[in-house]
Amino acid sequence: MKIDNENKRHDDGIVALLHAKAQFRRHSIPPINIDWEQLDTLACERFPLLTTALQKCETLSRQEQRTCILLRFGFKNKEIAILLNTSIQRVANAKASANQKLFGKRSALPLAKNLYTLDGQTQ
Repeated sequence: MKIDNENKRHDDGIVALLHAKAQFRRHSIPPINIDWEQLDTLACERFPLLTTALQKCETLSRQEQRTCILLRFGFKNKEIAILLNTSIQRVANAKASANQKLFGKRSALPLAKNLYTLDGQTQ
């Protein structure tokens, strides 16, 4: 299985900041609007086809969109749950729902792979 270079290289920008914020639920300072805006901007630059697909799918909730973007940047379910201030189960539900809406598959498991394929990459 190939690992995306974005997940391997050191990123001292917004992705690193969000990873740091996701480390400890008890002491976590939640992301603020500017954090989400910076992440969205970076996602548009790195994954243009993915962000276009997310924007075109009008039925995706904001939580589902953010889950997809965070997943594409290599965040784990636990980290996503902390950043979105929700449970791991709700993250799994958001992944399954997003996968259904974007790819017609009602399962959370293949979402990461499906998101990678939007930009012509393999996981």
